[in-house]
Amino acid sequence: CYHQQLEAEALSLVSNETVSTIVNAIHTGENIKMHFQPIKSLQTDEVYFESLIRIKNGEHLIYPNDIFAVVQRRRLEVEMDIQVIKSILASLMVGTLPIHTGVAINISGKTLLQPDFVPLFTDFIPYLKDYKIVIEITENILIDHMEYAQKVLNQLREQGFLIALDDFGSGYSSIRYLAHMPVDIIKFDMSMTMALKLDAKTQNIIKSTAEMVLRSGYDLVMEGIEDQEMYDKAHLLGATHLQGYLLGKPNIIPTMPSA
Repeated sequence: CYHQQLEAEALSLVSNETVSTIVNAIHTGENIKMHFQPIKSLQTDEVYFESLIRIKNGEHLIYPNDIFAVVQRRRLEVEMDIQVIKSILASLMVGTLPIHTGVAINISGKTLLQPDFVPLFTDFIPYLKDYKIVIEITENILIDHMEYAQKVLNQLREQGFLIALDDFGSGYSSIRYLAHMPVDIIKFDMSMTMALKLDAKTQNIIKSTAEMVLRSGYDLVMEGIEDQEMYDKAHLLGATHLQGYLLGKPNIIPTMPSA
């Protein structure tokens, strides 16, 4: 069972120097190095990239597990999201991302609930003609705030942004809301991808869920594709897009997956 000591123990594994580097990066934007992992369409040659935060500490990189432990403890989720948004916008401005690709931006629930959420993306609008820009939110925040989320996310969709629901299936609570979700893309939780290697009954449940998602008109992204077996199973399942180490690892220079 969760208790506050668990969080304190997790944070104690992060050195004071690392904590200071993370907090400084979140407040100033210094040393934030976005990495990009390809998401490939199985239907076309389309590729876009999920943006993943890293923070440079000397010659080393600090990875999300340590970053999020500090950010959540210090309640810096909104500040981190703002710095990430600024970093991705800078990448678009200097042409780091290949034209006619795109980028997915992960947003925390706390940022989604800010009154100035929609204006955070105003500066991205000129890039929508050449890039697919996807805003990823998690299942729990959408379900907990469905009415509000419908309002603000549909405003962004009307401007040309796409919305992805991340971690779908992690709680299985979102199925009942499927027809009314203000999203364009469903990303299966990695546990559902891994379940494709389990028994036939489990695979059939995942297959039925995928069919329901696809019939509802959403694109379906499957994460965690690490080998050819998982690729083939996801392809047979009907996934429209795949993401994972088999197609490409996160890299500071976006790399196109091989055919």
